[in-house]
Amino acid sequence: MEPGTIIIGLVIVAFGALPFVLSARTHKKTEKRLLAYLQTLAAGHSASITEKEVGLQFAIGLSADNGEVYFAKTNAGTETGQCIILHNIKRCRVNTVYRIVGSANGKETVIDRLELVFQAKDPKAPEQALVFFDTADQLQLTDELMLVRKWEERLNAAIASKK
Repeated sequence: MEPGTIIIGLVIVAFGALPFVLSARTHKKTEKRLLAYLQTLAAGHSASITEKEVGLQFAIGLSADNGEVYFAKTNAGTETGQCIILHNIKRCRVNTVYRIVGSANGKETVIDRLELVFQAKDPKAPEQALVFFDTADQLQLTDELMLVRKWEERLNAAIASKK
């Protein structure tokens, strides 16, 4: 092989791998930022996070000692956070907002929004929701459905232990 052909091949491979490398670096930076924001939320309530999980655009954490759930979400580089006190919560459930669309294979269900909804013990208090996925922010659902179901079980167990 000629050296010119080898160099051209290496350049093509490098350009092909570049999007994947940049995507991984961006994801790591976002993950670090979300975890730092989650820790800041917990520190504001004098708590420490005992369990946590990070998705593409969110992070959720539980302080088992304080009985609080912390949720951080990023959208267009801006982080927002929520804290839910489990002592005031009756139960937690998954809410899936979907629509049915026609396709070549018939009708398909498309998830538009995926959230954890917390029902307060006080019937007059409004429900609180943690939005894990919304088509307005993200185009494709990745592992959010699995994570939201896992956290529903985890949080309902934590709510039951606080009674």
